[in-house]
Amino acid sequence: MERWWRTFFPGETDNAKLGWTYPGCVSYKPDTLRKIATEAQLRFEILDLRHPRQTWALFAAPEFDMTWFQNKPLTWNTMLKEW
Repeated sequence: MERWWRTFFPGETDNAKLGWTYPGCVSYKPDTLRKIATEAQLRFEILDLRHPRQTWALFAAPEFDMTWFQNKPLTWNTMLKEW
């Protein structure tokens, strides 16, 4: 089952640079990431998983079962319990 958990910095504009940026951070509009996911035939969900500055997101294959974390506290323990 294909899935990727990623963090990103939400912004009003998308990063225009190519390649790895370090040190430093880049930002993307959530709608842009959703569009990229759709074009790759993936689902895109912003997750309610706390991070001091970034936003967690899930990119997943259409058949990935997301019911294990929907309407539940999203914690590492919830995730590990299902695997």
